[in-house]
Amino acid sequence: MTQKASKISTWMCVALAALTVTCTAAVAAGKPPAKGSQMTLVFKEHSRHHVPEGPTALGQMTFTEGDAVSTNGAAAGTYNTRKIVIELTPTKLVIDNLVYVSLPNGTLTYMGVTSTAPDYAGPPVVTRPIVGGTGDYAGARGVVKTSADPNGIRVEFIFD
Repeated sequence: MTQKASKISTWMCVALAALTVTCTAAVAAGKPPAKGSQMTLVFKEHSRHHVPEGPTALGQMTFTEGDAVSTNGAAAGTYNTRKIVIELTPTKLVIDNLVYVSLPNGTLTYMGVTSTAPDYAGPPVVTRPIVGGTGDYAGARGVVKTSADPNGIRVEFIFD
């Protein structure tokens, strides 16, 4: 197995393991974040891998990872994403997104479908549902709003 194939296999196993752990742990008893509370982070990407490599194609998966920092730049945790191209036409790109955020006192998971132009010129703010969490975030529900930030991607969690 090539080093690249090994990395891809590792990414896929990590993504599947994280999904299993998140879904299992999300049902554990815990006090979810207070309704109306908010948390804003900035995601700074470290790596990105496409499966298969090459131009954007139907079914192509993209895995990313990086640091999650507070708006003042202090380390807050890490994040991992899995994106799959589920529709591709000359005028539209539709991506299924799954995001795991690991913080010191637990994890948060959010997901959703994003529709953009094929050049990724999407809407300025994308809203997706929070679908679970662990630790301090067990039972978390709400939405996540993502937008461009000069230092990466601005991620605003708004808890129900």
